[in-house]
Amino acid sequence: MDSYLRLYSGTNPATAILLVQNDDAPCGPTGFQSNISWLCPVNGSYSILLTRYSFPPANSCDNVNANVSLSYSLACTSPPVNNGCGTPTSITPQLTCQFLTGTTITSTETFPPSTCSGFTGSAANDVWYSFTTGGTINVTITVDGSPSFDAVLGLYSACNAASLITCIDATVEGGVETINAGVLPAGTYYYRIYSYWGLTGTFSTCVVRDSPLPIELIEFTGSCDEQTGYRKLDWVTASESNNDHFTIERSLDAVEWKRIREVAGAGNSNTELSYTWIDTEPISQPTYYRLSQTDFNGQSETFKTVYLFCESDDTTPLVWKNCNDGNFQLRFTELPGTNVVLTLTNSMGSIVTERTVTATGYTVVPFNESLAPGMYYLTIYGKTVQTVKVCVE
Repeated sequence: MDSYLRLYSGTNPATAILLVQNDDAPCGPTGFQSNISWLCPVNGSYSILLTRYSFPPANSCDNVNANVSLSYSLACTSPPVNNGCGTPTSITPQLTCQFLTGTTITSTETFPPSTCSGFTGSAANDVWYSFTTGGTINVTITVDGSPSFDAVLGLYSACNAASLITCIDATVEGGVETINAGVLPAGTYYYRIYSYWGLTGTFSTCVVRDSPLPIELIEFTGSCDEQTGYRKLDWVTASESNNDHFTIERSLDAVEWKRIREVAGAGNSNTELSYTWIDTEPISQPTYYRLSQTDFNGQSETFKTVYLFCESDDTTPLVWKNCNDGNFQLRFTELPGTNVVLTLTNSMGSIVTERTVTATGYTVVPFNESLAPGMYYLTIYGKTVQTVKVCVE
């Protein structure tokens, strides 16, 4: 007899679904076997149907009745623990790829597969992973499929098909799929691994991050206390990594800087932190401040510069060496970058020359084009008009 085995899910012949069948044993004079081996994903009721072929000629072994011995064992294997998006395996992004092995064998489909790299299929037995990012680092996700597994990789912002960020299926069985996600907004993300047409297999996966910045500075600002004349500096960080301390420097011309204060950093932090320092040294002129940060390993980074002009500051334009060869060093009260017009008038009231310069705190302005020795009036047209008496030797 030529036996024929079929395995169905369910026990109702009208609704049972064929899962697997086998007719590999040939017809012969001594007894033959038909074997079914199938790994079921879930516990439940199953039916086994044993039949024989009946084809002419009449003396064919297909038409021979025989005693049949049927034996079976059924052990259903549970799906992987990360079978659904609700129970993903959490991965902490590392500086280097630390592969974690996984499998989609006995997994089920969360929702239909997406079209990735121009390919799609009819089923996606998937498993899920998750990771969290603070929104300041680049993230790369990698899946290395086994020789018989053609992995598809999808990145999601939530547990639904509509939240798909991107997906990829650029290789075949045994290939490596990689998503360079870049800097993602802070939050938890999910990625899904499967193969089209319900095919399953094993793989390795990892999530890699780049080295974080020492600190993520949100702002650095300054303000004036008009009653005391003190200058207040405030700065806020979104995160800190290996941060030993901050350094505050002060300058009157944005060229020569003086270290005036160190403020301890938080070391490592993923929460927003605020810092304040008040400069109580009496200063009666516009001032520059800049902020830098130093790691525990001695490396440092310098951030933006703050310019403070307080109402209590002396607003008289200052000219060093009022009598010189025509190269006048001026202190401007205008904000850096402001265009200022300068005119030089002789004792008779005639304009000898004119310049337009950019205010930078302290600036040397040359007026030495064949100026005759004598007294002159230097007029500065800025937010106010002011005149200073100078002389050329």
